[in-house]
Amino acid sequence: MISPLDARYRGELAGYHELASEEAFMRYRARVELLYLGFLVDKLSGMGLVKPIDDEGRARLSLRLRLVMTLRRLSMCLGISLRP
Repeated sequence: MISPLDARYRGELAGYHELASEEAFMRYRARVELLYLGFLVDKLSGMGLVKPIDDEGRARLSLRLRLVMTLRRLSMCLGISLRP
């Protein structure tokens, strides 16, 4: 099994870095979690348990996701940690 988090196969997967890397894993994971959050909010707002998220709110969440991923890439390039 080839793990996207494992650099042992970096040479063989050079053309697939956008798909098979820790960065790609985190990017897709964040996208899935954002979609799931939207799904949950839609379901719970339909039951009257939470306020619905409008298109502007969804756009803000997407923008924040891109910002976080950009900061993560920058920190990896600079070799610094963003964690406290």
